[in-house]
Amino acid sequence: MLTYDIIEYDESFAAAVAKMWNESREGWGGDQEVETEEDRKKAEQTNGNILTLLAFDGESVIGYCGFSEYKGDEGALYIPLLNVHPEHHGKGVGKRLVLEAVKRTTEQGWPRLDLYTWPGNTKAVPLYKRCGFFWEERDDRVHLLNFIPKILTHSVLGQYVQSSTWYADLKREIEIKPDGEKENGFVYYTYQFETKNGPVSAKIEQSGRGISSFSTPDYEVEFTLPTHLLLLSGEYEGTLRLHAKHDSIQLKATVEDHPYISAKNHIDERVSGTKSFSIPFRVEQAPELQQSKWKTHPKLSLTVSINGEEFQLEIGTSIQKPVTIEPYLLKEQGLYCLQVKNQLEEVQDLTLNVTGSQEPVTLSLNPLEKQVITAPLSQKEAGEMKIGVQVQSTLSWLVSSYEETVHLAIPSRDEAFVMETPTFLYLYNGAYVMKWSKEDHVATLEDAFTSEKIPLVFLHPTIGMPAKHALAKQTWTRYSWEKQAGGIELRLEYDMKEPECTITRIIHWSIAGELTMALELSNLKEGIEDVYVGQLFYAEEEQVVFPMGQSLLAADDAALNLLPLEQISEPWMFIDGGSHTFAFEWSNDAKVYSPSWQSVFEQHTHAISANETHQFAPLKIGINVFKDWQTFQPYVTSLPIKPLTNLTFAQGHGFYKPGTEQELILEQFSQEITSGGLRLNHGKDEEVQLEGLDRHLLKETLHSKSVTNLKAEFETGSGKTSYSLKGVPFAEGKVTESINHEHGMDIWTITNGKLTFKVAPDYFPAMYSLQSQTKEWLDHSFPKPGPKSWWNPWGGGIHSLPNDVNLYTLLKQQTTASFIKRKDQWGHQWQGIQLTIEFTNHDRWNGLKLKQYYLTLPECPMVATYYEIDYPNQLLRSDAFRSVCFIDKGESSLSIYPFDSNETYNKSGTEELEVSLSSMSETTRIWDEKNHEGLAMISTDAENQLAVYSNAEALVYETKKQYTAYLSDSSIHSKPIFYCMTDKHQSALGWEWLKQLRFTEGNV
Repeated sequence: MLTYDIIEYDESFAAAVAKMWNESREGWGGDQEVETEEDRKKAEQTNGNILTLLAFDGESVIGYCGFSEYKGDEGALYIPLLNVHPEHHGKGVGKRLVLEAVKRTTEQGWPRLDLYTWPGNTKAVPLYKRCGFFWEERDDRVHLLNFIPKILTHSVLGQYVQSSTWYADLKREIEIKPDGEKENGFVYYTYQFETKNGPVSAKIEQSGRGISSFSTPDYEVEFTLPTHLLLLSGEYEGTLRLHAKHDSIQLKATVEDHPYISAKNHIDERVSGTKSFSIPFRVEQAPELQQSKWKTHPKLSLTVSINGEEFQLEIGTSIQKPVTIEPYLLKEQGLYCLQVKNQLEEVQDLTLNVTGSQEPVTLSLNPLEKQVITAPLSQKEAGEMKIGVQVQSTLSWLVSSYEETVHLAIPSRDEAFVMETPTFLYLYNGAYVMKWSKEDHVATLEDAFTSEKIPLVFLHPTIGMPAKHALAKQTWTRYSWEKQAGGIELRLEYDMKEPECTITRIIHWSIAGELTMALELSNLKEGIEDVYVGQLFYAEEEQVVFPMGQSLLAADDAALNLLPLEQISEPWMFIDGGSHTFAFEWSNDAKVYSPSWQSVFEQHTHAISANETHQFAPLKIGINVFKDWQTFQPYVTSLPIKPLTNLTFAQGHGFYKPGTEQELILEQFSQEITSGGLRLNHGKDEEVQLEGLDRHLLKETLHSKSVTNLKAEFETGSGKTSYSLKGVPFAEGKVTESINHEHGMDIWTITNGKLTFKVAPDYFPAMYSLQSQTKEWLDHSFPKPGPKSWWNPWGGGIHSLPNDVNLYTLLKQQTTASFIKRKDQWGHQWQGIQLTIEFTNHDRWNGLKLKQYYLTLPECPMVATYYEIDYPNQLLRSDAFRSVCFIDKGESSLSIYPFDSNETYNKSGTEELEVSLSSMSETTRIWDEKNHEGLAMISTDAENQLAVYSNAEALVYETKKQYTAYLSDSSIHSKPIFYCMTDKHQSALGWEWLKQLRFTEGNV
């Protein structure tokens, strides 16, 4: 039997912890990060852990459990990172660490312990659930909550459920899926224990994170509300039910004060058997800050005494106005619009009186429906426009009237201003806006006109070493701003208790895009020594460049935490984020390092005296000021070379029928005379002279039934230019459609003589199979979705979805299939399958129809895919949609070519690989050496963000695009992605003509 010790981390263990992480990489997707002793010391100094628990087997660290205050909510501690050495999996190490964390949480007086994991980590879910965690159902991540500390410290339940025996007493059916019993909009989590003194159960209400009912051998007590969603001005009745199992019981109960609800009821009665008590209440106010579904809601609480033992019953309240009103600027049309969303699952009639409108607007909204109204833009100058809206909502049981102020920003490229709303503080500066969130206390950057996300995020400041993260849960105490010459300055002040001082963030942003961020400490009651402060930030990097010694390090697609930032020799760094660039500069006494996914700009001063104000030197960031690092550092230059001639197909496309003659055109785009020898496919030279904007016709008969690469060389007196064109064969044959029945579901199949693809709407909303005559190209789990690597429930194949929808939610929507025909602009008739996903009862995407198209031509080795966003009368504001393709790795190692070069490639083995660069080729290629077959994936939209990810279990190709639009009666069609099978290892060049292909709307 394994014996081991649980010991708290100190710096003497740093090397042993680093060794454990380096030997655990395969369990984290094959990550190739190598950690050093110094890396671990720095990580533990800055990660905000209260403590770190280590499991030892002799001198070796075999387990790690971080332990910190949860920054995402109130009243919880948190396990940010848990790991067991792979050689010790299944030996109880993880359980021991988790149970120790539950014990420490209880001892420190916290009611809850949280952690996150990834959907595919199903082997760990039974451990977490057995240790008392509940899996909260949500779209964005896998969040688990443990309320055992609340049970153990409860005045009544703690008499039955003991800290030494609760694990053995807990009785629970373990299922690998989110937990919760749903009733009247509430979600409840139930604990059941078989204790030595009899059975005990307790219900936790999810939104309030409190105990709403429980049962002991002597009685059952339950507090309920008729609905979770409470409307402003609404009058309701709660119920307190008590069931005495044996003798009569003396009951006392009082309603506690609530910030938005008025209720007065005092109960003092002796109860025999079962009795229910009504608790009437009225909603007087709605919170200004919109309640997050995933944070503790304001609780309606009862203080209850039964036979002299006092406790609380709690239920979270979701208090909302009947509708939400979101403004959107249509400046070019001289209009603004208001998107009005019904918050309720019932029909609602509205009358809206909008400032500046002469007539009221009447709307009838179906359950959860959104409608958009437009109005003239009365304010022309840049700045904040406040729109008053008087709302009268009429329901079958309630008439609610209230006034709401909607804040609309009118940006200008040469103006700056600040606007505050209940949820954000906006700093507008020319073409950009910085959004400071009152909920999660981070600042994000966006394009002020399109809402495009800019991949640079600022987090809370830290103070101390080890770093204290108290401001991760604190909104600024006060703020001020002023316009200055050529820019704007914003000051955010935070009053802190430990140390007792004020921290001020000073943000100065010039219209030219130069941003400075500085920290200031003041109002110290006592002097402090050895002061460390940090500004946290996160950037998505495609290339990072910084000076190291006597040279520059230029790292492509490398995360900052994998780079030797401690070796930066001059105080600057350049980050290329794809469509945006960030030029960082700082003072010589500061440093930048990246211990985890977030980076730190750290500064230090030896002492600050009492009542002294100390301002640290600013961090300077040029946002899109410099095109590239060469222009940021003027001593390095790079000039691109632009070709002046081009080779194209005369017919505009490269589709051909084998045995036919194809015409090609060599075209010149400069006003000069060019003479030289032109050679096609290694044939004889042909003398060609191009005069000015001229073209030359070539002819070539193509016989191959596979993709053909046409190569040409044009050699002139000034040099040689090479060209490449891809020809794709097809025929006049038929595309066969069929529907078969397998595993209790319909399988829709398309066969064209070269390939076969399949969809099964009842399995997963994807094209799950794509087969050539020799190979299956797609990875899937047909006939049942299940866990795989980071994903769960995973179905694989090729599919598209909104970026903020997870796979659990996707499977809840209705998916239907139909056979379709489409024509391209060149007259070719494509056939295939349309998969339609209808989103219902979804907070964000209710009413969306996402239509996925999979099309091919007869005897053509190619499938075209694209999607249509059918979302009538709705707004898209920088909303991202992604298309995902899971490649079947099979038993052989595939070669991945994400760039134009044939010399740069990766192997899809067991090591983790992630490529997401703007320099990625729009044609990503996979080559299977074992089967001598390739797959070219051609993205035709230059705005797509491309990525390839591979680990021991999966190989994924992904495209993602953001959309900003007002969809009145129209829909949005994505540009196609083509999947082309090849029998030779083809280059990435020659597909430009294919990127022009577009399909007609409607069936033909």
